[in-house]
Amino acid sequence: MIAVSGVTYRILANVMKDLVTDWCVKKGKIPDTQFGFFPGRSTLHPLFILRHLRHAAKKLKPRNSVGMLESLTRIHCLAYCSLI
Repeated sequence: MIAVSGVTYRILANVMKDLVTDWCVKKGKIPDTQFGFFPGRSTLHPLFILRHLRHAAKKLKPRNSVGMLESLTRIHCLAYCSLI
């Protein structure tokens, strides 16, 4: 059995985390819907998008649900792209 100090363990854990994160980014393994526990994608981002979608839905008030879905999809894309 190998004994590792707390500092050594933290350094090793951070190096491993960085390697795995870089690999996931390069290989496209993280979907666009993954928020939290990933750099640049806070759990607040989907809440921000949802708030804007709700506001836009109230403002637009389309006559049919298909029009509403198309409008919300466009707004979602704009809101998400502005976060990136």
